[in-house]
Amino acid sequence: MLPGLLHFVYMWDTRHQCTRCQYPARFSGHKQRKRLLRAYQRLFVALRSPHPVVKQVAETGELGTLVGVNTPTGCLLACFDRLFTPAEAYASCERLIKAVRRRQDVLTVTPAHWPR
Repeated sequence: MLPGLLHFVYMWDTRHQCTRCQYPARFSGHKQRKRLLRAYQRLFVALRSPHPVVKQVAETGELGTLVGVNTPTGCLLACFDRLFTPAEAYASCERLIKAVRRRQDVLTVTPAHWPR
């Protein structure tokens, strides 16, 4: 993991799958996780709104520095420590996107074999 990175979710558009890391101790409770996921939802809506199309969006608050980045194959949502500025978080996201694609850019289970 990258220094200062608390949590991330990478969603592939074409596969309708996502990759995420474990929640850190800071988000061990249900309420904290829900707040984080709602913050991710705000970023995702801003990234995927039809007008205007944006590549990156960030907000800094009590959860930390939250960043959303559109990629050619999907979308990255990440939470960094509050000490990170959005510019530093964007630079770290580029490295994270490359690492996720290198390690996770394959289907783990084909849709035909999903349990019903």
